[in-house]
Amino acid sequence: MDRTGTKSYALKRRAAHLSRLRKLLGKRLRQARKDADLSQAVVGCKLGQGQTLISKIEGGLRGVEFGEVEEFAFLYGKKLMDFATPTTILVSKSLNGARKSAILWAGDRVTAARSGRQRR
Repeated sequence: MDRTGTKSYALKRRAAHLSRLRKLLGKRLRQARKDADLSQAVVGCKLGQGQTLISKIEGGLRGVEFGEVEEFAFLYGKKLMDFATPTTILVSKSLNGARKSAILWAGDRVTAARSGRQRR
């Protein structure tokens, strides 16, 4: 197989993997919303979004950024790690001698600390 075919295959696999992660996160968000006894309309109103957007997120049709997951967690009274997916990574790095931790979500842009490169 030529290089273009291999790259195309790899991109399709990555897209399928990210789609599964979005669906898994959406399922966890939906369950947390139901546990909090809130409707999609109420959640959308509290977050300044529409009910249809909440539905798309819960259905895995739209990705969610880290800050949005934080807002959902706060609203539902959950810990952020309650929504972690199998590919969520906990990263520790040393900045100015102090250890800092950050949670990186699948699909988020990550800046490598040493080389200054950006990874996806």
